[in-house]
Amino acid sequence: WLKCLCAILIENASILTWLTMPLRLLLALCVTSWSLGEGTDQQLPSCQEVIGTNGSSSAQCYLMTGKIREKAPAELDEDPADGSDEDSYPSLAEYKEEEFRDLRSHAKMKPYTDEDAAKLRLFCFAWTTRSDNDEALMPYARRLFNACHGHGFFTDMDAPGDDGAGDIVRVHVPPASVKPHEDGWLLNQNMIGLAPAWSKMFEMGVPAKYDWAVNLELDHFFIPSRIRRTIIDYLELLRTGTKMEVASLERPLMFAWGNAFLFDSRMMKLMSEHWGDIAKPITSDDGKGCPEMILERATQLGACQQDMAYPLMVRMLKKRSKLPLKMYGMSGCNSVPEAPPLFPLSCWQSTTETWPDARLALVEILAKVSTKATVEEAKAYCEEKVPKDVYEPNHGPAVNGDLCAQLWRARNVPIMHLFKNVEIHELGARLYLHSPEF
Repeated sequence: WLKCLCAILIENASILTWLTMPLRLLLALCVTSWSLGEGTDQQLPSCQEVIGTNGSSSAQCYLMTGKIREKAPAELDEDPADGSDEDSYPSLAEYKEEEFRDLRSHAKMKPYTDEDAAKLRLFCFAWTTRSDNDEALMPYARRLFNACHGHGFFTDMDAPGDDGAGDIVRVHVPPASVKPHEDGWLLNQNMIGLAPAWSKMFEMGVPAKYDWAVNLELDHFFIPSRIRRTIIDYLELLRTGTKMEVASLERPLMFAWGNAFLFDSRMMKLMSEHWGDIAKPITSDDGKGCPEMILERATQLGACQQDMAYPLMVRMLKKRSKLPLKMYGMSGCNSVPEAPPLFPLSCWQSTTETWPDARLALVEILAKVSTKATVEEAKAYCEEKVPKDVYEPNHGPAVNGDLCAQLWRARNVPIMHLFKNVEIHELGARLYLHSPEF
């Protein structure tokens, strides 16, 4: 009868709130008696076993541990139950309050080094329609891409141009709403070309041969050694971050650096396993040729740019794989995070898009600022050496302290955007290609 009474009390834990302390002690004795049995090896199931059976916190768990089982963190659930933004970060105040970043623990870790960064094998790739402007930029882009461990320029089977350099990779591109190489073909729809490019990279064994693949564009000016170093900086911040961030290092990773995107080998392998479904081309007239992963935007707007498709791809892979995947970084050059993890600036572009002379001047000022030891030295240089009217007359102010501080923040940036003509690419080559870090 004692066992029966104990069982009734244990399974109806709500009455524990008004039980007296002596009765609580009696219950504890009951559990002990039950677990030992009468000359048998019978044991109560563990909390984990009970939770796994019914998904709830039971009286047995309360008595074993002294507390009700806590819910799993929301960020580890496939879909947050409260409907909150699954990609939101904790606020800076929350990080400070919870002391997520334990500096004492961090101090015990051996920091990543430039030698660690140098070990990362990069495959750099871009899509090109081989338009006249693309072909004009290709010699300058090729010098940059050659500094990666592997690279490829992907285009369609019927694109014009000479393939003699050995790095042009032709792929079959699905039909789109505009015929190939007519005006407007793949305008705001470069995923129509990138989807089959990825299929080809999977065939080439890129996920197994390289640590990271970097999706760039021909109007990017980049320094591969800085890309590797910035990857290491991102990993350093994640391994000293929240439990979720630390755990993400054991899962597929993708970084957004403005409109450039980076995929580690595990992410590429996961993509390859689902690519046949999520990258299947849309056949209806609305969004024709765009991959299924961006179906809604493609059918409504007829657009499927990579900077819109890749974040959606991560969410789709998250649901399919049941892994708590997350894209880290910022979409849009010059963007910096407003809450931890406070990743370094990874993409910079001139804010003077309509004034080419000013853009050239800012690129040169950025190179000079990057040689200064402190922000104070950088501001002194801007005040003393920079022409007072960098922009064209009546178009904007000279480089002031605020803008100089922004350039200082971008001094080690791995990628620069809007290098859309030969002149600015030549300037970038003159300023950076002969530097020791290239």
